[in-house]
Amino acid sequence: MTLNFTVLCYSLVGMGIVLSLVLNIVFGGFKVGKLARQLAISVTHEQFPAFLARMNQRLTELGFQAEGPAGPYHQGGSQFGVPTSHTHAKSKKVLELAADQSDSQQVSIVLSLRFKDLIVGDTGESVYADAVLKYISNETDSMKVVANRSFMAFSTLVLAGWAWVAMIGMKILRIEPFMPTMITLTVTPIITSFIAIITIALKPAELRGIWLAIIGLVAGVLAFGTAVLLAMM
Repeated sequence: MTLNFTVLCYSLVGMGIVLSLVLNIVFGGFKVGKLARQLAISVTHEQFPAFLARMNQRLTELGFQAEGPAGPYHQGGSQFGVPTSHTHAKSKKVLELAADQSDSQQVSIVLSLRFKDLIVGDTGESVYADAVLKYISNETDSMKVVANRSFMAFSTLVLAGWAWVAMIGMKILRIEPFMPTMITLTVTPIITSFIAIITIALKPAELRGIWLAIIGLVAGVLAFGTAVLLAMM
């Protein structure tokens, strides 16, 4: 059975990308949407000015910029063409502070941190948000570095596995063109694996998943070699 090469390649690569997104959601604990975290604390009226001063100092340290005297505070913005910019600290987010001073004894404070962009599978965003809230509220003395699982490394492994599935299916169903399609399906994860490995190596404290990329690279190379042997048979 011979199919149009362009349609076949686009369809199979597209299905692999969709599969990567779905599995990323599954392994991310099915967390999809505008992720937000809150922290409620109380301080005395005398402590409140010092709390605000320390909070603003730490927000500035983390790269947050105040929209006005009382916030909200904005952080992040990934840079186009810079793979290492897609980390938690550079993801767009906004922090808001609500302070209830109606009680004569204490001030009730609610800190809310919300990611502006859609989260498709939690790869550490919740942990990072909690770490920020604890740090600026003085619950912790230092900011915890939270590593983000590289989606590119994860996708590399999924696409390499998908290449094997597609190869077996195409041979069983005798779908042509076989080799040109397999070149596309196997070279894609091989290229993305190198990009993922370099990206993670540049930011080892902020990105994780290098072994996913390495396994994906090996699986992609083996799939390519197997496809060559099957095409010669």
